[in-house]
Amino acid sequence: MGFSIAERRPPRRRLLRLLLISALLIAATSTAAAIHVDAYALTPGSATPMGSRMTFTPPQPRVGGQVSMVDVNISQMTLLARVIADATGGPRHFPGSAFGFEGTDGLEKYFEQSYLTMDQAKHDAVIAAFHAVGQPIANITTGLLVYDATASSSLHLGDFVEAVNGKRVTTTCELARALNAGTTAVATVRRGHLGRSTGAVRFGPPTRVILAPTRQPHGLSTYGGSRCFAAPTTMFGLRLVNPAHLETSVPAVSINTAQIGGPSAGFAMALYLANRLQGGQLLRGRAVAATGTIDADGKVGNVGGVPEKAVAVGNAKLTIFFVPRDEVDAARVSAQRGIQVVGVDSLDEAIAALTSPESA
Repeated sequence: MGFSIAERRPPRRRLLRLLLISALLIAATSTAAAIHVDAYALTPGSATPMGSRMTFTPPQPRVGGQVSMVDVNISQMTLLARVIADATGGPRHFPGSAFGFEGTDGLEKYFEQSYLTMDQAKHDAVIAAFHAVGQPIANITTGLLVYDATASSSLHLGDFVEAVNGKRVTTTCELARALNAGTTAVATVRRGHLGRSTGAVRFGPPTRVILAPTRQPHGLSTYGGSRCFAAPTTMFGLRLVNPAHLETSVPAVSINTAQIGGPSAGFAMALYLANRLQGGQLLRGRAVAATGTIDADGKVGNVGGVPEKAVAVGNAKLTIFFVPRDEVDAARVSAQRGIQVVGVDSLDEAIAALTSPESA
């Protein structure tokens, strides 16, 4: 049975309705793609060899073996990306509060704080590595690093506090007690200068800073979230401080971590440096990856984004991945077949694992 061309055309109203629905869908999709929400996606970053970022003064002989630090990418999601992620099950995403910030302003401060924690990871990695191989550090300066303060505070983000009223302070509670009188105090401070484009931190010489009480009291807390209950809250506008170290080593160690923040590369730095100081005896030519925080005593701590980092390790064709012991299962969930995930609690344990007969 035949039909005319006119009969095959949809009615004008139906065509207009389809065009209107299509336009609305396009507008809604475009709007959803432009609106940012309080959700931040974690995606695999890269595995970067520490040898390309670490230099020594005076220069040291090159040795075999490599340790790669592993990072993740954090990006704010649009409404459309969030809807797609919820529907498909990936990528993993979290609200800003999970990272310790709220809104765009909080995100900027978060990245500044992450550069500071990376800087401290460098100092602690050097101290831990030198101690692990029995090599002395020329000088270690202990103090407190300011990660957050009110606008009215005399101390600012990045300031390194060595002493208050001539008394050295190395813990949050010591600082709280030193300021307990609630009157003007004099602090010995090294001003921290953060290169926003590079993420590099440079500390100036010790200088005297007058600390005056602010109008509103603020409790002192550490970067990890623990608070000091041993002393009354202070009124000097300090919100977040943490014990910190500035070290001077021989040879001097310089680590370039431009545009990379956070403390999670500390373990990789310490492991690679220990291998260099031992003339390559630890790695014996092997290439491994590592993630984890490090403290000056060599303790390895948990980090975020381990599943995504395991993917990055596989993409880099590495087969040994050192992680904090508590995060072995998280790494194995997404690790490619053939990757050996090794969990440790300390730098010494990692060194023992590398030098054991079974690892040869």
